[in-house]
Amino acid sequence: MPDAPQKQIEGRGWWPSVETEAGAKGAAHQGAGAAVIVASITALFSVLAMFDIRILPGFSPLSLVDAGLFAFIAWRIYRMSRAWALVGLLGYVAEHVYSIYLRGSTATAGWFVGVIILLGFISGVRGTFAYHSLSAGRNIAANGGVPDRTGQS
Repeated sequence: MPDAPQKQIEGRGWWPSVETEAGAKGAAHQGAGAAVIVASITALFSVLAMFDIRILPGFSPLSLVDAGLFAFIAWRIYRMSRAWALVGLLGYVAEHVYSIYLRGSTATAGWFVGVIILLGFISGVRGTFAYHSLSAGRNIAANGGVPDRTGQS
């Protein structure tokens, strides 16, 4: 990890570094990974619900739409979309709040895994915003101090 700051090399950094474009991409890809996990688990339990195997409450065959949405979110975060990183984070939080509202404290059974996934989404938001900020700075420097107005940054 030659591009990583010293505090992360030594294991003192809690968050992935977003000080370089490579670090920002890595952080954003953690958000994409979190969305893939949500999409995969949701798809699995919704397919099981199609066969009337209900391991966890709240999943139905209609949950496949939710799984597809999170798969799309994962793809867009992987492509460094700031808006979709925010949609993924807010959607994940909204689903958990709604789940707690419907089922009460039983919905918090997997809170540890939920927090890990939430941290992944937060990392994705940090990474996408930092990536665009760093790449815009690079484009301005490459153009001799003139901002790039082509919309391709």
